[in-house]
Amino acid sequence: MCTVGMLLFVVLGGVHPTAGGTTAALDQMRALIETEPKRLSDAVLRGGNAGSAAAKLKLSRALRGDLDNIVVKALKKSLAERYANAALLADDLRRYLDD
Repeated sequence: MCTVGMLLFVVLGGVHPTAGGTTAALDQMRALIETEPKRLSDAVLRGGNAGSAAAKLKLSRALRGDLDNIVVKALKKSLAERYANAALLADDLRRYLDD
């Protein structure tokens, strides 16, 4: 499920959850294992996708809250804390979209 969480992070935020000072694949893999990723809304503000500061702020605000929490849960290190399966993640995403 973590892979689905990473994909969701990249698609929504335009940046990899382990993006930082390095683009070396080994460093990114190590960061994925050893560190907790930034919240999606914060990662968008700190860089991520190209665009103006106003566009980043608008996207960050749209991602903050429930969607941030869904992505965080999908990226949890502990299997017990992540979604048990893709259907449960999809259910949360549907509830978010249905508001």
